[in-house]
Amino acid sequence: MGLDLKSAQLVVQCARLGSIGKAAEALNITQPAAARLLLRLEQRLGVTLFERSAKGVAPTHYGKALVPHAALVASEAALADEVVTQMRGSARGLVRVAAATSVADGPLREAILLLSDRLPDVQFQIHDGIEDVLIDALKEGRVDLAISTEPYDDDQISLACPDAFFDEVRVVARPQNPVHGLPFLTMEEAAQHQWATPPEDTPVAREWRRRFRAAGIDPPEPRLTCRSIRVIKNMALDSDTLCWMPLRTIQLEMQHGLLVKVETPQMKWRRTFRIYRRVRGALSPTASQLLRAMQEIARREALTLTGPA
Repeated sequence: MGLDLKSAQLVVQCARLGSIGKAAEALNITQPAAARLLLRLEQRLGVTLFERSAKGVAPTHYGKALVPHAALVASEAALADEVVTQMRGSARGLVRVAAATSVADGPLREAILLLSDRLPDVQFQIHDGIEDVLIDALKEGRVDLAISTEPYDDDQISLACPDAFFDEVRVVARPQNPVHGLPFLTMEEAAQHQWATPPEDTPVAREWRRRFRAAGIDPPEPRLTCRSIRVIKNMALDSDTLCWMPLRTIQLEMQHGLLVKVETPQMKWRRTFRIYRRVRGALSPTASQLLRAMQEIARREALTLTGPA
């Protein structure tokens, strides 16, 4: 027997709120009814999903394994309601997209602006960040689409379309940094400087280390690691720290001469971004319109890179 919607919603809320009482309140049911529903689910599965204590509830390892699936059930049910509502002619709705910052503040924002006249009552919710967390948000049903660099071999997700976006990652520094006066920076020289990078388990940091090793050099220990693009950027603005940034994320700083590219031939990286969706479930009409707008922009960008055929 599959996980029913009410049980799925209860599992999600118990994990989020840490309390059966608060979960019951969020679902507009009584606490005894919520407790009975959770107990019946545990009896049916033959495992304990939540440890009970005077402080509330906490998911067991069985509960932690079930939460992403429960979240997906709840999300797909909400999406089904939205699809029917939109098919009845309502232009209202919510579209949720997870995207790397350089895409969120570039092609994705452009696509939303393109739809502003056509879909005036639709709300767009963007979850931006470093790529390693984007696909998890998609698989768990927290977003409708995800735009990420990594090629994924996962039976829960697939490409939403064949089109792609591109950006360029380069070494950047403030103009006062001594490296700005050099014709180019060798990898040996780069290893002698202080760096700010994303955490070591992220795609950008992995590629950053790989490039040093490909040159036969041990990567330097970064002075700062952080998931925030803003924090990394500010380190380069306020000190002689180098960082490796997508150029789209520093366009404003470059226009005002606050950050500059540092020519480092072995550190030029052109990234490819693709749009992913879940294999199960349908896209809402408004999410489909956003996808088409992003395809239009991706094809326009491809023409500027390659020229007309």
